[in-house]
Amino acid sequence: MASTCEIPAWGEGLFQNKNDVDVVNYLNREMGVVELEQRARKVAAEGKKGSNSNDGPDAAEVRYSVYARFCSSEEAIEAVRKHLDAGPLAQMCAKMVARFFNPLKLSDYTCKGHLPVLLGACAMSLGCKLDGIPGYKMYSNTYREFLSGIYEPAPFMDKAMEQMYSALHGPVAYVDGTPYDFGSLTCAEVVAARAAKGITTPLTREKSSGEAYMGGLPVGYKTSRGLGKAPLGGMAFRIIGPSSSKVDMGYHDSDKGRCARKGCGRKQPRDGGAEKLLQCGKCKDVEYCGKACQKEDWKRHKGCCRTPEDARSMREEGEKWENLFYYHPASLRGEGGAGGGMGGLAAMLSGASPLSMLVRHIAPGQGS
Repeated sequence: MASTCEIPAWGEGLFQNKNDVDVVNYLNREMGVVELEQRARKVAAEGKKGSNSNDGPDAAEVRYSVYARFCSSEEAIEAVRKHLDAGPLAQMCAKMVARFFNPLKLSDYTCKGHLPVLLGACAMSLGCKLDGIPGYKMYSNTYREFLSGIYEPAPFMDKAMEQMYSALHGPVAYVDGTPYDFGSLTCAEVVAARAAKGITTPLTREKSSGEAYMGGLPVGYKTSRGLGKAPLGGMAFRIIGPSSSKVDMGYHDSDKGRCARKGCGRKQPRDGGAEKLLQCGKCKDVEYCGKACQKEDWKRHKGCCRTPEDARSMREEGEKWENLFYYHPASLRGEGGAGGGMGGLAAMLSGASPLSMLVRHIAPGQGS
């Protein structure tokens, strides 16, 4: 069920601003929870019709959500948990991970880690099984380890970061299968608590610069970590950006006027009826002698094929196209814990200083 509140923010924790609630509603739709609620309401309505008793909830009172605090009962929480554990959660996690590591598709979808983190927090609130959901290749074995790498530079306020840290690292950390309470009051609960204390002034949150948010962070709001980015503080980090330039993928200016497929280089189209070489319809920047060569070269070309507008934006607004992924020292040493388990990556990076790891990750074709 969609949750709404007319107040931009009613706290500084997770799920305490309209942006976070919008994400919850989005996940409800995308993971089939809305349909699950509709079926439960239909069952409740039919039960009322066939019984003279007032036992059981009214259909309108049945509320299902990926965030446990928005569910109407323990039975609703259990139903949503079982539904997500049956496949929808793993599928959505896979989408979040793939698109986080392919910023050509990040933009509004991942919002610098905002959506992937809230998906994990929702799953924890229900008690879903996160540890068995894969992360991203050598960077993290599980989605939980993936969260450990992205939550600190994500656009959340300090209190929300503290909540996520506690859930991932303790002292009372999330245990797979056990619902986790982040302690964030809903808008209605905050309003009711204020009313109980006799507070009648409008609910506003200090330090907010207005209703404009990037993820869960008010635009312009300064956290102790800076604007949505954590300090180095003994952590190594990596910039996750789009795949490298045409040159890195093996294309050169000398390819102009000839087929771009390696090993071809024809200057005339293979189709005798064609007047000129075939141009890539998306980037308008490479040419081929025919469809066969274009198809054969796609595996290489798709890593750097982008519209002229995107190419210009990447040159002029580089930060917009980057995500940050943090490695904790324990992860680098290959030690256990929520951020560990990096395996071969830990061995590869052992002994390196944090600054030496400021590198661009090249992942052509990922997240399709």
